[in-house]
Amino acid sequence: YVRTSINLPAQSLHQSLPTLLPLLSKVPLVIFYCQACSVTSRGARGASYYQDALDAAGIKISQAKFLTGGIKGWIAQYGEDKSLTVKM
Repeated sequence: YVRTSINLPAQSLHQSLPTLLPLLSKVPLVIFYCQACSVTSRGARGASYYQDALDAAGIKISQAKFLTGGIKGWIAQYGEDKSLTVKM
């Protein structure tokens, strides 16, 4: 997995946003990812939910993005870099 990442299951993200927003909104860039992210993936939907919550709350110091290619793409590019990737 991506070093410094946290696991937030996609099925509970939307319901967890009221609790997560005060914590995550202090992070300038929050990147969501799933197995193989595309514009219609869980990672993209998670980023959209989070960005919508930021916008609704008027929070401008944080923004949401998703990792194109997901964890599969990350591992292909950075899998051997121990400063960026933690192997399970």
